[in-house]
Amino acid sequence: MAVLADASAASLERFVTENIEAGSTLVTDAWSSYPPAVRDRYAHKPINVKRSGQPA
Repeated sequence: MAVLADASAASLERFVTENIEAGSTLVTDAWSSYPPAVRDRYAHKPINVKRSGQPA
């Protein structure tokens, strides 16, 4: 865990590449900055909590 300066794709990409092994599966919320941050290096499973009907 870390506090990021912002939730931009660039900030997320830096955090992800520095802390998560390439090829890992990332399960995230559906924030639009994740796809460009994870690109082809990770499998990405976004979950839109609002649309899922599950409690956050």
